Amino acid sequence: MFVEIGLEIKRQSPFQYTFVVELANDYVGYIPTVKAFDEGGYETMFARSSKLVPEAAVQFTESAVRLLGKFFTRFSALT
Repeated sequence: MFVEIGLEIKRQSPFQYTFVVELANDYVGYIPTVKAFDEGGYETMFARSSKLVPEAAVQFTESAVRLLGKFFTRFSALT
């Protein structure tokens, strides 16, 4: 995952502290930003190490932020 994606997840997270972890439990290949796809580079070439579409970073970020929101709501109800 490109660092910009992790920083965006942290920026949108409802938690005071959010740690984004990459390469834990599985590996789907590089997750480049849309900008990186536009600029090109080996990370964006369809290969064994990169199998995702340009929109994957946006979809991944939106899903992560949505899950963080659900966790935050449940966590807040416990405190």
